Amino acid sequence: MNISWDDVESVRLQIFPPSCQKKVISTVERMDDDGLASKLSPRNATDSISIVQVYKNNVRGKHTSSDSLVMTGVSKSVIDYSIQRETPKNGQEAISRAYYKIKEAISRYESDRDGFSIESLSDCIAIDCGSAPGGWTKFLSEDVNVQLVHSVDPGNLDIDLPNVNHMKMKIQDAIPLLKSQINNYDRKKINVFVSDACLHSMSAQADFLLEAKEQGILSEDVFFVLTLKCNVGHGKAAFDAQVDKVISSLKGRANVRDLSIYHLFTNRSGERTIVGKLT
Repeated sequence: MNISWDDVESVRLQIFPPSCQKKVISTVERMDDDGLASKLSPRNATDSISIVQVYKNNVRGKHTSSDSLVMTGVSKSVIDYSIQRETPKNGQEAISRAYYKIKEAISRYESDRDGFSIESLSDCIAIDCGSAPGGWTKFLSEDVNVQLVHSVDPGNLDIDLPNVNHMKMKIQDAIPLLKSQINNYDRKKINVFVSDACLHSMSAQADFLLEAKEQGILSEDVFFVLTLKCNVGHGKAAFDAQVDKVISSLKGRANVRDLSIYHLFTNRSGERTIVGKLT
């Protein structure tokens, strides 16, 4: 890459597959002609270098060689990793993992979509489905600064925040209760719908979003973030085909716009995150 690093404060390397990481870093340090090695900072970086080995074919002959396609990219970091310097305490590790998943999803969406900003979600009413132990709820409450989060999960939350309403039940039980509260007590409708829940099928994520819309608890233009978790099959092609099927069904049943599909660095191999708006 012919890049001048003079204006770059610090760099984080993101390498796939992870097994290549030590070799790449060692090579950068050994062949440091442009000062890049001195700016490597895995936790507090202003810029990111992504290096991905797309495929590798071993070719057998007199000497074994390999035919590989490697793609690289440089971009500004959209996530502040400096907070990870704090060691999770009192069982907070699960919260931290979930927290960075939604932060990465919304930060990347903000970077990709002109006209959208995280600040536009502040003072909204949000619902977090399958919220325990509370990572996504924490992000919505403290970082986005929503007015209220209906945090729905039969399990306990490891957070205690003033703008969080913990509904200790399943989402299918919470929807009719919220409908009654909105209709009978003039409560505000929900503007933000997020779910990282572990469900029996991938399509159930979209089903509950649409059920909430049909029951009238969502606003006219609701922002959503859903983790689609592939429970069957193996490999990227199989996972992507399942995701495409869910999205096709969702678009066929509702007006979906500004949809983005991400395989986040914080996603597992069989997870995809979709972000968009339902009108």
